[in-house]
Amino acid sequence: MSRNEKKITRIELIEAPPKLGGVFVEKYREGWTASDRPDPKDYYRSDGSIDDMANWLRDHWWTVLEWYDPKRGRRVRAFRGEKMPVRSAETIRWYRHEIKEGRIWVEDPSRDLRYWY
Repeated sequence: MSRNEKKITRIELIEAPPKLGGVFVEKYREGWTASDRPDPKDYYRSDGSIDDMANWLRDHWWTVLEWYDPKRGRRVRAFRGEKMPVRSAETIRWYRHEIKEGRIWVEDPSRDLRYWY
């Protein structure tokens, strides 16, 4: 890694649909905010297994959150260092309202929505 390139501090793993296989990987570099999207060079599909990738992250001291989204499949979010919110305050309020109204189902609505879903 060059001196000017920022470190990866957040990784999203999204299980690809069965017909595609593999895992979609999104990497976020140091300094990202809740509204950021990954740089195109940091977004790709891997032929690896989501379990193997999540285990590798845990083995290398990443904080790993995992859940199953009925519409989008298995998801893994990993942080290097302290967890940071991945949603804006406005989006979190919207999620809470939609969950309360029953339009979005989440496994555990008591989770802190800043980091999950």
